[in-house]
Amino acid sequence: MRRVLSVVRALSGLACLAAASGGALHSQCFPTPLPGGLDPKTAGMILASALWDPDGAGPLEQRLLSGGSFTQLAGVRAPVVWWDRASGTWRAVGPENAAFAGEIRAIETRANGELFVSGQFGQIGNVSASNIARFDGTSWSSVGGGTSGLVECLVRLSDDSIAAGGIFSSAGGVPCGNLARWDGSAWSSLGGSGTNGYVAALAVAPNGALYVGGSFTTAGGQSTPRIARWSGGFWAPLGAGSTNDIYDLAIANDGALIAGGARQPITGSSLRRWDGAQWGYIGPAGGAGGDVFEVEIASNGDLLIAGDFSTVIGTSTAMYDLARWNGSAWQRQTDVTASAYHNLFTYAPGFQRALLALPGGEIFTALHTRPTPTSSLVDCYPALHDGRAWTFVGSGLRATTTATIRALALDGTGAPIAVGGFATPDGWHVAQRFANGRWQPFARATFGGECRLIDVFPNGDLLIAGTGTNLDGIGNPAFLLWNGSSWSVFPTWGSMPNNSSAMAVLQNGHVFAYGIVGSVRAFCLWDGFTWWRLAEPDLSTQVEVMYERANGDVVIGGSFTSLLGPAVGTNLVKYSPITGWNPVTTGGNPNGRVTAVGETNDGALVIAGSFTSIGGVAANGIAMLRGNTWSAVGAGIAPTGNGVRSIEALPDGGFAIAGEFTTLGGPFTHAGLARWSGSTWEAVVGPVNGLVRDLLWNGDHLELGGQFTNLGIDGAASYARLHTNCPAAQTTIGAGCASSGGANLLSVTSLPWVGGTYRARATGLPTNGFAISLIGLSTLSIPLDAVFAEGVPGCTWHVAMDFLYALPTSGGSAEISAPLPLSYDLVGGQFYHQMLPVELTPGGALLELTATNAERLTIGLF
Repeated sequence: MRRVLSVVRALSGLACLAAASGGALHSQCFPTPLPGGLDPKTAGMILASALWDPDGAGPLEQRLLSGGSFTQLAGVRAPVVWWDRASGTWRAVGPENAAFAGEIRAIETRANGELFVSGQFGQIGNVSASNIARFDGTSWSSVGGGTSGLVECLVRLSDDSIAAGGIFSSAGGVPCGNLARWDGSAWSSLGGSGTNGYVAALAVAPNGALYVGGSFTTAGGQSTPRIARWSGGFWAPLGAGSTNDIYDLAIANDGALIAGGARQPITGSSLRRWDGAQWGYIGPAGGAGGDVFEVEIASNGDLLIAGDFSTVIGTSTAMYDLARWNGSAWQRQTDVTASAYHNLFTYAPGFQRALLALPGGEIFTALHTRPTPTSSLVDCYPALHDGRAWTFVGSGLRATTTATIRALALDGTGAPIAVGGFATPDGWHVAQRFANGRWQPFARATFGGECRLIDVFPNGDLLIAGTGTNLDGIGNPAFLLWNGSSWSVFPTWGSMPNNSSAMAVLQNGHVFAYGIVGSVRAFCLWDGFTWWRLAEPDLSTQVEVMYERANGDVVIGGSFTSLLGPAVGTNLVKYSPITGWNPVTTGGNPNGRVTAVGETNDGALVIAGSFTSIGGVAANGIAMLRGNTWSAVGAGIAPTGNGVRSIEALPDGGFAIAGEFTTLGGPFTHAGLARWSGSTWEAVVGPVNGLVRDLLWNGDHLELGGQFTNLGIDGAASYARLHTNCPAAQTTIGAGCASSGGANLLSVTSLPWVGGTYRARATGLPTNGFAISLIGLSTLSIPLDAVFAEGVPGCTWHVAMDFLYALPTSGGSAEISAPLPLSYDLVGGQFYHQMLPVELTPGGALLELTATNAERLTIGLF
């Protein structure tokens, strides 16, 4: 049973305490947007990737590194970054925001964990470094003065020295022909006079021989068209060499050399294999039908190639710039259809770079696209294949003009779920889940599908509705159910609506929805067993929102006249499983469209739309209902476009609205996102550069979803979280002990916020008795059996008896609800809460006294 505590009795001491201790000032408390995932797209190219073990043989795990021509990747401003799997974010190697102009083309490491990067640059990490640099785990440094020109490739030799290739005439002042060796302390030429042209690729054979590929024609003065071997102090050609430039080399598990490069104009091949004696093709006809930029050997020995090609020779299967050879056949690395793949990105992908085979079968690559067919700019998307599906390597959603969050909800674990339409490297998804700091694909569909509605069953299961085909591989259902581990089609028995425009999962587990049944539009109810058609309004009826109030009424808003008859309502009605269809009040209807409905924490109904009055009360675009009386909300709002799309209660008793609108009245106007304090409109956060479609209060912060990229911070790709710098908080003190009802447990169900209501619930209590609720300003640590003869050994009294209440129990539980006044002196104040269950004999005598855990509560302001 719930008991509402007196504000004066329970909290008067807290205000005094907070004032005496200098509680936080109102002006010092404000919501702060926290990153909710950055758009994985980065301007510029990722040209190199590698695995780096920063402590060599030490305990740290290997890290995935990337470098290129980008100035920032997922908000990290550094030319070399590493992927932190634990947090789902990219991090800088070395200092952020240090001056860098140029490109990183290659990454290599030594056995001790030293990291080398090369390319074309003059400084990195605030130090001068000519085209090659070394990172020791803390800072960057020059490598022996660097080189005179571009260093395109690096490889670690069998003696742990580093070989560098590119187009340069000296390294550390030592003359060399496009090839040099760093032994850890000094540069030396490699291969005598080196090559007469560009070196693009290096690879080391198991016997220590060095293979060199590029666009040269001689090495050490010998004829070696575009590829050569350096071994035992001598250069040697590989057969007749290559007629096309070599871009990359790899050593297969059987020791064969794999060479990828430019497409040969006569044979069309860009991929060859050297078995030690002669050249051969990969596969029956010659490999890729376009340029191959990268060749890698997967952990299982398969060959991976990436570049700029749509197919491989001998098969019509579209490969989309990435293919796998399993020893007998070519395989595509994605099962996305051609039209879907091209539509995932603004324009068809141009090429892939930085291919890397990871342990365990994972594959990393960088998808490069152009915003328009003729654009000189390149967008880059780092992507990872885990053996099952592709995901972006980044924390955010892919923000496009068509990819947007339509609605938000929390799953059974408390993780945010976003529904809408989202581009991923694995295809088009209609739902994504935010966990471990990053968004992860949750429900896939072919391109064009979109989910607009989501709600949660009392048991935590999710229900989504929308359009699309082959949703998660199970067809095109009107509703899809997530049970915590898998998706399934929601039962279709009876009159199930399709193309629903509004839906609500009710407190009793029933589903209320409006959509198309056959050839008519209808309101339908799922009662746990079958769908029932409740009403068939006029076909012109547009239902935009359904909202279940705390009392169980379902409020329905939209654009309709005389829904189910003139006595029911215009633009706004309610449905109750008990009383059926009725007007929301007897006070009249709004004279325009209703687009959003919500309810404040104290039970006031709030509606928004394009109306100017309701029930004879002037109200511009937004109105509030208390009891049976409508009132305006300040000067109101001026809706634009689709108007207000979401209304969400805030813990201080006010509410926030989001959508397309401008607030009216002074002293400031707010567009697209605003909060009502009870007397005036206020900003929620800085300017939003797009559309916020949905708001969701998540215990201690506000979540925003829509189609935007900036809320005044990086990391707002269609989603953001607003936390206050004056948060409400809780800390558990001690542990409860057991009673005849089980383990006594006190749980905070609503944190204490200024202007809000603190709620807590104790469970595991005796069924015959009551509970003593203690709220105090200090703590104790007294064994109950040391004070009370009926105290059970092992039970501890934790909270001072400043405020004491006797609460009845029901079914082994007791609840309290304590409203907090809108007093800013309370901000930052702390109090403690504990319950002492009292068990009685059948005759009403005291039998035993036990205890729950205690909670330390901090009062916050949002």
